[in-house]
Amino acid sequence: MSRPERLSDFLAGTAWAGARRQPLTGDASLRRYERLQDGPSPALLVDAPPPEDTALFVRMAGWLRDQGLLAPTIHQADEEAGFLVVEDLGDSLLAQLCHARPEQEKPLYTSACDELLRLQRARVPAFLPAYDDDFFLFEIGIFTEWAAGSLTETARADLLALWTGILPLARVGADVVIHRDFHALNLIQVGERFALIDFQGARIGPAAYDLISLLVDARRDVADDAAAAVAMRYLETRPELDRDAFAAACAIMAAQRTTKILGLFRRLAKRDGKPAYLDLLPRVQGQLEQALAHPVLAPIRDWHGRHGFGS
Repeated sequence: MSRPERLSDFLAGTAWAGARRQPLTGDASLRRYERLQDGPSPALLVDAPPPEDTALFVRMAGWLRDQGLLAPTIHQADEEAGFLVVEDLGDSLLAQLCHARPEQEKPLYTSACDELLRLQRARVPAFLPAYDDDFFLFEIGIFTEWAAGSLTETARADLLALWTGILPLARVGADVVIHRDFHALNLIQVGERFALIDFQGARIGPAAYDLISLLVDARRDVADDAAAAVAMRYLETRPELDRDAFAAACAIMAAQRTTKILGLFRRLAKRDGKPAYLDLLPRVQGQLEQALAHPVLAPIRDWHGRHGFGS
Protein backbone atom coordinates (compact mmCIF):
# COMPACT_ATOMS: atom_id res chain seq x y z
CA MET A 1 0.00 0.00 0.00
CA SER A 2 1.34 3.42 -0.93
CA ARG A 3 1.85 6.13 1.68
CA PRO A 4 -1.04 8.28 0.33
CA GLU A 5 -3.32 5.24 0.59
CA ARG A 6 -2.16 4.58 4.16
CA LEU A 7 -2.81 8.23 5.01
CA SER A 8 -6.34 8.00 3.59
CA ASP A 9 -6.97 4.83 5.61
CA PHE A 10 -5.77 6.61 8.76
CA LEU A 11 -8.09 9.55 8.12
CA ALA A 12 -11.01 7.17 7.48
CA GLY A 13 -10.67 5.96 11.06
CA THR A 14 -11.13 9.43 12.53
CA ALA A 15 -14.06 11.78 13.07
CA TRP A 16 -12.80 13.74 10.05
CA ALA A 17 -13.29 10.84 7.62
CA GLY A 18 -15.68 12.82 5.44
CA ALA A 19 -13.83 16.14 5.57
CA ARG A 20 -12.64 17.90 2.43
CA ARG A 21 -8.83 17.99 2.19
CA GLN A 22 -7.07 21.19 1.15
CA PRO A 23 -3.27 20.95 0.72
CA LEU A 24 -1.24 23.64 2.46
CA THR A 25 2.20 24.98 1.61
CA GLY A 26 4.92 22.87 3.19
CA ASP A 27 8.09 23.90 4.99
CA ALA A 28 11.73 22.89 4.94
CA SER A 29 11.00 19.49 6.46
CA LEU A 30 9.53 16.27 5.07
CA ARG A 31 6.14 17.08 6.64
CA ARG A 32 3.03 17.75 4.53
CA TYR A 33 -0.13 19.43 5.77
CA GLU A 34 -3.75 19.43 4.63
CA ARG A 35 -6.57 21.52 6.08
CA LEU A 36 -9.62 19.39 6.90
CA GLN A 37 -12.82 21.28 6.11
CA ASP A 38 -16.42 20.45 7.07
CA GLY A 39 -15.32 18.15 9.90
CA PRO A 40 -16.50 18.26 13.52
CA SER A 41 -13.96 20.99 14.33
CA PRO A 42 -11.13 22.84 12.54
CA ALA A 43 -8.26 20.39 12.05
CA LEU A 44 -5.12 19.66 10.06
CA LEU A 45 -4.00 16.36 8.62
CA VAL A 46 -0.25 15.95 9.06
CA ASP A 47 1.92 13.51 7.12
CA ALA A 48 5.29 13.37 8.89
CA PRO A 49 7.21 10.34 7.54
CA PRO A 50 10.16 8.96 9.48
CA PRO A 51 12.70 10.18 10.48
CA GLU A 52 10.31 12.96 11.60
CA ASP A 53 9.73 12.41 15.33
CA THR A 54 5.95 12.28 15.58
CA ALA A 55 6.03 10.70 19.03
CA LEU A 56 8.04 13.62 20.42
CA PHE A 57 5.65 16.11 18.81
CA VAL A 58 2.68 14.42 20.50
CA ARG A 59 4.45 14.31 23.85
CA MET A 60 5.60 17.92 23.59
CA ALA A 61 2.09 19.13 22.71
CA GLY A 62 0.73 17.60 25.90
CA TRP A 63 3.64 18.87 27.98
CA LEU A 64 3.26 22.44 26.66
CA ARG A 65 -0.44 22.52 27.51
CA ASP A 66 0.30 21.09 30.96
CA GLN A 67 2.70 24.01 31.53
CA GLY A 68 0.03 26.58 30.64
CA LEU A 69 1.37 27.27 27.16
CA LEU A 70 -0.75 27.11 24.03
CA ALA A 71 -0.27 24.25 21.58
CA PRO A 72 -2.57 22.36 19.22
CA THR A 73 -4.61 19.49 20.61
CA ILE A 74 -3.75 16.13 19.09
CA HIS A 75 -7.06 14.58 18.03
CA GLN A 76 -5.66 11.33 16.66
CA ALA A 77 -2.19 9.97 15.99
CA ASP A 78 -0.39 7.04 14.43
CA GLU A 79 3.04 7.81 15.84
CA GLU A 80 4.81 4.92 14.14
CA ALA A 81 3.56 5.84 10.68
CA GLY A 82 3.78 9.59 11.27
CA PHE A 83 0.12 10.48 10.70
CA LEU A 84 -1.73 13.04 12.82
CA VAL A 85 -5.00 14.91 13.02
CA VAL A 86 -4.35 18.05 15.05
CA GLU A 87 -6.28 21.14 16.03
CA ASP A 88 -6.21 23.88 13.39
CA LEU A 89 -5.32 27.09 15.19
CA GLY A 90 -5.87 29.26 12.13
CA ASP A 91 -3.69 31.52 10.04
CA SER A 92 -2.87 34.39 12.43
CA LEU A 93 0.86 33.82 12.22
CA LEU A 94 3.08 36.46 13.78
CA ALA A 95 4.70 37.09 10.38
CA GLN A 96 1.35 37.68 8.69
CA LEU A 97 0.10 39.94 11.48
CA CYS A 98 3.21 42.11 11.18
CA HIS A 99 2.84 42.26 7.41
CA ALA A 100 -0.78 43.37 7.69
CA ARG A 101 -0.19 45.78 10.58
CA PRO A 102 3.47 46.86 10.61
CA GLU A 103 2.73 49.53 13.21
CA GLN A 104 1.87 46.71 15.64
CA GLU A 105 5.16 44.84 15.23
CA LYS A 106 6.62 45.99 18.55
CA PRO A 107 3.67 44.93 20.76
CA LEU A 108 3.23 41.71 18.79
CA TYR A 109 6.86 40.73 19.25
CA THR A 110 6.73 41.73 22.91
CA SER A 111 3.77 39.39 23.34
CA ALA A 112 5.74 36.63 21.62
CA CYS A 113 8.60 37.29 24.04
CA ASP A 114 6.19 36.78 26.94
CA GLU A 115 5.39 33.31 25.58
CA LEU A 116 9.09 32.56 25.34
CA LEU A 117 9.56 33.58 28.95
CA ARG A 118 6.68 31.29 29.96
CA LEU A 119 8.37 28.44 28.11
CA GLN A 120 11.71 29.11 29.78
CA ARG A 121 10.16 29.27 33.27
CA ALA A 122 8.73 25.77 32.85
CA ARG A 123 10.37 22.86 34.63
CA VAL A 124 12.73 21.07 32.23
CA PRO A 125 11.26 17.63 31.38
CA ALA A 126 13.33 14.47 31.45
CA PHE A 127 12.23 13.25 28.02
CA LEU A 128 13.95 15.92 25.92
CA PRO A 129 17.47 15.43 24.50
CA ALA A 130 20.24 17.93 25.18
CA TYR A 131 21.17 20.73 22.80
CA ASP A 132 24.79 20.21 23.75
CA ASP A 133 27.97 21.44 22.09
CA ASP A 134 28.37 18.22 20.12
CA PHE A 135 24.98 18.84 18.50
CA PHE A 136 25.86 22.48 17.82
CA LEU A 137 29.02 21.29 16.08
CA PHE A 138 27.03 18.73 14.09
CA GLU A 139 24.87 21.59 12.80
CA ILE A 140 27.92 23.67 11.90
CA GLY A 141 29.02 20.60 9.98
CA ILE A 142 26.05 21.18 7.66
CA PHE A 143 27.72 24.47 6.73
CA THR A 144 31.16 22.94 6.24
CA GLU A 145 29.68 20.25 3.97
CA TRP A 146 27.23 22.26 1.89
CA ALA A 147 28.56 25.84 1.96
CA ALA A 148 32.29 25.27 2.43
CA GLY A 149 32.70 21.94 0.67
CA SER A 150 35.19 23.40 -1.80
CA LEU A 151 37.64 24.22 1.00
CA THR A 152 40.34 21.88 2.20
CA GLU A 153 39.59 19.40 4.94
CA THR A 154 42.07 21.28 7.14
CA ALA A 155 40.24 24.59 6.70
CA ARG A 156 36.90 23.02 7.56
CA ALA A 157 38.37 21.27 10.59
CA ASP A 158 39.86 24.58 11.74
CA LEU A 159 36.38 26.14 11.79
CA LEU A 160 35.01 23.32 13.93
CA ALA A 161 37.98 23.63 16.30
CA LEU A 162 37.37 27.37 16.70
CA TRP A 163 33.71 26.78 17.47
CA THR A 164 34.64 24.13 20.03
CA GLY A 165 36.43 26.77 22.07
CA ILE A 166 33.66 29.37 21.83
CA LEU A 167 30.42 27.40 22.28
CA PRO A 168 30.70 26.95 26.09
CA LEU A 169 30.40 30.75 26.46
CA ALA A 170 26.83 30.55 25.16
CA ARG A 171 25.62 28.86 28.34
CA VAL A 172 24.69 31.84 30.49
CA GLY A 173 22.13 30.96 33.15
CA ALA A 174 20.46 27.58 33.55
CA ASP A 175 19.61 25.51 30.49
CA VAL A 176 15.94 25.69 29.47
CA VAL A 177 13.53 24.05 27.04
CA ILE A 178 14.46 25.14 23.52
CA HIS A 179 11.85 25.15 20.75
CA ARG A 180 14.67 25.54 18.16
CA ASP A 181 12.47 27.37 15.62
CA PHE A 182 10.78 29.97 17.81
CA HIS A 183 10.07 32.49 15.06
CA ALA A 184 7.31 34.40 13.27
CA LEU A 185 6.11 31.45 11.16
CA ASN A 186 5.73 29.13 14.16
CA LEU A 187 3.73 31.44 16.43
CA ILE A 188 -0.04 31.73 15.94
CA GLN A 189 -2.06 34.40 17.73
CA VAL A 190 -4.85 32.91 19.83
CA GLY A 191 -6.73 35.61 21.70
CA GLU A 192 -4.17 37.83 23.41
CA ARG A 193 -1.45 35.19 23.36
CA PHE A 194 0.58 33.13 20.90
CA ALA A 195 0.40 29.38 20.45
CA LEU A 196 3.46 27.33 19.51
CA ILE A 197 3.63 24.95 16.55
CA ASP A 198 6.39 22.86 14.91
CA PHE A 199 8.07 22.02 18.20
CA GLN A 200 9.03 18.42 17.35
CA GLY A 201 12.73 19.38 17.36
CA ALA A 202 12.68 20.63 20.96
CA ARG A 203 15.76 20.13 23.12
CA ILE A 204 17.29 21.41 26.36
CA GLY A 205 19.89 24.11 25.91
CA PRO A 206 21.04 27.73 26.31
CA ALA A 207 18.40 30.36 27.03
CA ALA A 208 19.80 32.71 24.38
CA TYR A 209 18.98 30.35 21.52
CA ASP A 210 15.22 30.83 21.19
CA LEU A 211 15.49 34.56 21.81
CA ILE A 212 17.82 34.71 18.81
CA SER A 213 15.47 32.48 16.80
CA LEU A 214 12.77 35.10 17.34
CA LEU A 215 14.85 38.20 16.59
CA VAL A 216 17.31 36.95 13.95
CA ASP A 217 14.81 35.53 11.49
CA ALA A 218 15.99 34.05 8.19
CA ARG A 219 12.67 34.86 6.51
CA ARG A 220 11.96 38.41 7.63
CA ASP A 221 13.70 41.50 9.00
CA VAL A 222 12.61 42.39 12.52
CA ALA A 223 12.38 46.16 13.01
CA ASP A 224 15.08 47.61 15.26
CA ASP A 225 12.57 49.10 17.71
CA ALA A 226 10.74 45.79 18.03
CA ALA A 227 13.99 43.90 18.62
CA ALA A 228 15.10 46.45 21.21
CA ALA A 229 11.73 46.24 23.02
CA VAL A 230 11.94 42.45 23.15
CA ALA A 231 15.51 42.51 24.44
CA MET A 232 14.56 45.01 27.14
CA ARG A 233 11.50 42.97 28.19
CA TYR A 234 13.53 39.78 28.31
CA LEU A 235 16.38 41.23 30.39
CA GLU A 236 14.07 43.08 32.76
CA THR A 237 12.25 39.83 33.42
CA ARG A 238 15.51 37.95 34.02
CA PRO A 239 17.62 40.33 36.14
CA GLU A 240 19.79 37.45 37.36
CA LEU A 241 21.55 37.29 33.98
CA ASP A 242 24.85 39.10 33.55
CA ARG A 243 24.05 41.43 30.66
CA ASP A 244 27.49 41.47 29.05
CA ALA A 245 27.82 37.69 29.25
CA PHE A 246 24.30 37.24 27.89
CA ALA A 247 24.97 39.64 25.01
CA ALA A 248 27.99 37.51 24.10
CA ALA A 249 25.85 34.37 24.37
CA CYS A 250 23.28 35.90 22.02
CA ALA A 251 25.97 36.76 19.48
CA ILE A 252 27.34 33.21 19.66
CA MET A 253 23.91 31.67 19.19
CA ALA A 254 23.13 34.06 16.32
CA ALA A 255 26.37 33.12 14.59
CA GLN A 256 25.86 29.41 15.19
CA ARG A 257 22.27 29.45 13.99
CA THR A 258 22.95 31.51 10.85
CA THR A 259 25.97 29.35 10.04
CA LYS A 260 23.77 26.26 10.20
CA ILE A 261 21.07 27.93 8.08
CA LEU A 262 23.54 28.93 5.36
CA GLY A 263 24.43 25.28 5.00
CA LEU A 264 20.88 24.01 5.43
CA PHE A 265 19.40 26.30 2.78
CA ARG A 266 22.09 25.32 0.29
CA ARG A 267 21.39 21.66 1.03
CA LEU A 268 17.66 22.20 0.49
CA ALA A 269 18.41 23.82 -2.88
CA LYS A 270 21.04 21.39 -4.13
CA ARG A 271 19.96 18.05 -2.66
CA ASP A 272 16.22 18.49 -2.21
CA GLY A 273 15.37 20.55 -5.28
CA LYS A 274 14.07 23.62 -3.40
CA PRO A 275 15.94 26.51 -5.08
CA ALA A 276 13.70 29.18 -3.52
CA TYR A 277 15.76 28.91 -0.34
CA LEU A 278 18.72 30.44 -2.18
CA ASP A 279 16.81 33.74 -2.26
CA LEU A 280 17.06 33.90 1.53
CA LEU A 281 20.84 33.54 1.65
CA PRO A 282 21.74 37.27 1.39
CA ARG A 283 19.69 38.08 4.50
CA VAL A 284 21.19 35.19 6.45
CA GLN A 285 24.70 36.10 5.32
CA GLY A 286 24.16 39.65 6.56
CA GLN A 287 22.87 38.33 9.88
CA LEU A 288 25.97 36.17 10.26
CA GLU A 289 28.24 39.12 9.55
CA GLN A 290 26.39 41.21 12.13
CA ALA A 291 26.74 38.49 14.77
CA LEU A 292 30.43 38.03 14.01
CA ALA A 293 31.04 41.70 14.84
CA HIS A 294 30.94 40.82 18.55
CA PRO A 295 34.48 40.60 19.98
CA VAL A 296 33.89 37.14 21.43
CA LEU A 297 33.59 35.81 17.88
CA ALA A 298 36.78 37.39 16.51
CA PRO A 299 38.39 33.98 15.74
CA ILE A 300 35.34 32.89 13.73
CA ARG A 301 35.21 36.27 11.98
CA ASP A 302 38.86 35.93 11.01
CA TRP A 303 38.23 32.45 9.60
CA HIS A 304 35.39 33.76 7.45
CA GLY A 305 37.53 36.67 6.34
CA ARG A 306 40.28 34.32 5.17
CA HIS A 307 37.93 31.98 3.33
CA GLY A 308 35.45 34.41 1.82
CA PHE A 309 32.30 33.36 3.61
CA GLY A 310 31.71 36.45 5.69
CA SER A 311 32.95 39.84 6.76
